Amino acid sequence: LAPGTYEIFALDAGGCTAELTIEIEGLAGPQIETLTVIDAICEGSTGAALVTMSDTLADFTFQWINEQNFILSKADTLSAARPGSYTLVVSDHTGCSTSQTLEINQTVDIQATIYTEEMVTLGTEIELNLEVEANSTVRIAWKDSSLLSCTDCFRPELIPTETAIYTAVITSAEGCVKEISQKVSVQPVDDIYVPNAFSPNSDGINDFFAVYGGTEYVNQINSMQIFNRWGSKVFSRNDLEVNDEPSGWNGKVGGDRLDAGIYIYVIEVSFIDGTKKQLTGDVTLVR
Repeated sequence: LAPGTYEIFALDAGGCTAELTIEIEGLAGPQIETLTVIDAICEGSTGAALVTMSDTLADFTFQWINEQNFILSKADTLSAARPGSYTLVVSDHTGCSTSQTLEINQTVDIQATIYTEEMVTLGTEIELNLEVEANSTVRIAWKDSSLLSCTDCFRPELIPTETAIYTAVITSAEGCVKEISQKVSVQPVDDIYVPNAFSPNSDGINDFFAVYGGTEYVNQINSMQIFNRWGSKVFSRNDLEVNDEPSGWNGKVGGDRLDAGIYIYVIEVSFIDGTKKQLTGDVTLVR
């Protein structure tokens, strides 16, 4: 019979009755003294749990069961447990059992996102806006930070020279580390203007033959060479600044003014992304 209270009635042939109440006591099931839970600290780390029984001399069997109903351990300790819910079932030699649920939590939570322009043209300045939500104090370190205005801030600025992935490493006071990355694609720009005529007459207008373009994407004019129609070189200069007219050609060779006419130029331009472009054509010198 199962544990509980039972009443017995008796009736004889003469119609006499008797009544008796009895109590059947059940065996006491396993008694858990303490259930100690050690939470996981960081994302990807694990926790543990340890059970202590009230009866330290008896033999018990243990089953630690996860949410998928898999038995993870049959010892009194659950180790390397990911955050989640677990059930402990303890049985004794009589077959009696008791169960208790427990939760292993992740104590440090770090969530992060980088907001920025994902597609820019060469020479465009952008900001990497790092937003972090954490239940702990954190510090920031950016990988490959040579182009960034700061290496440990939340909003570094930069002028990307090529398509690249920028990564922020976020570290909590407990040593938990989270990395977040964002790709920024860079579209090359090679807009260069070379005039087809100039008039070196000292009137302050078009007195020099120079190269024009955006200083935000042009590194420098590596070389400029001018030839007359017979192929003789009349001007040569290296390492010029873009848009710098006085560093260009003034229509002279050796201090002597050249005649009006058509001249051939060969120009090499370098950009901040390391690429180079060669420009060839003709320019008309007007007197």
